[in-house]
Amino acid sequence: MLHLNRLTLFLLCLFVLTGTVAAQKGLEPQVDFATSLLWGTAYELVLRDGTYTDPVSRLRWPVSTALALDITVELPWANWTSTRVSLRSAWPLAPGTMIDEDWRIGTLKYGYSEHEAPLKSYLVATAEQRFSWGPFSLSAGGLYRWTSWEGWNGTGVYQSYSGTQDRLTFSGLMIAYRQQWIIPYLGASWAWEGRGWTATPSVRVGPYSWCFDMDNHNYAGQTTLTFLDNTRGGLYVQGGLEVVFPGGPAWNWGLRGAMEQSWGAIGETITTYSYQTVTTTPRRYISDSEAAGTWFHEGSVSLFLKS
Repeated sequence: MLHLNRLTLFLLCLFVLTGTVAAQKGLEPQVDFATSLLWGTAYELVLRDGTYTDPVSRLRWPVSTALALDITVELPWANWTSTRVSLRSAWPLAPGTMIDEDWRIGTLKYGYSEHEAPLKSYLVATAEQRFSWGPFSLSAGGLYRWTSWEGWNGTGVYQSYSGTQDRLTFSGLMIAYRQQWIIPYLGASWAWEGRGWTATPSVRVGPYSWCFDMDNHNYAGQTTLTFLDNTRGGLYVQGGLEVVFPGGPAWNWGLRGAMEQSWGAIGETITTYSYQTVTTTPRRYISDSEAAGTWFHEGSVSLFLKS
């Protein structure tokens, strides 16, 4: 988590620096505090032919309903342009269930397993530069997203081509997974004023993304099988709607909803076999191109206060 602490420190330094410059120009920074509920799913794919249509394996990692805290700071450089930086961290309200499916691997026709999968960490940071013309705004920015899970206990059913079926029960930590996304994007929004309130629909589009993930399988504490994936490409889209109501002389309040998805990233995977022994730990690495896929979708609703 050291790199997350460095990221937070960097963003705080950016807040202070740009806020000082804005104050010198007589422009007022805006601060937005929000409490959010969010939900979604992240997917990990092992690809058979370099496409999503016929995977070897698909793992679904849940962002079960979670409580998030958000802070957004918008620092104007001039009346028509500003820098907006935001941080979001989330904590699950209940553990979700991870589902692992496998198709046509050796003698296995189909395998299905479920594990309790608590969300272990969640952090999303964005930074963007906005350009405004009256109610219309364009923006260019980037998103960093870190999520990680663990899969505990569970059951599995495995069917062979011969028709036999094995049912297994698992105990302990079976699997751990994390995703790191870097997504550049372009955005647009339009503010529409009603009687005492303002509605602002918005959209973000990222035509190319990068995801670095790690899947660590545990087998009775003796053997570890690790997949390191480097996927890229795909399409990121977010749609949102914000409604602001007057609150007082210093603060307004409002509601915000958003749906987002990044889909289609494909890349190589490196498989690490680690055989644990008393004296040595020999390792073997196998790299496969276009063998990994990653994507996620997520929704959120927020209640916020804005200066």
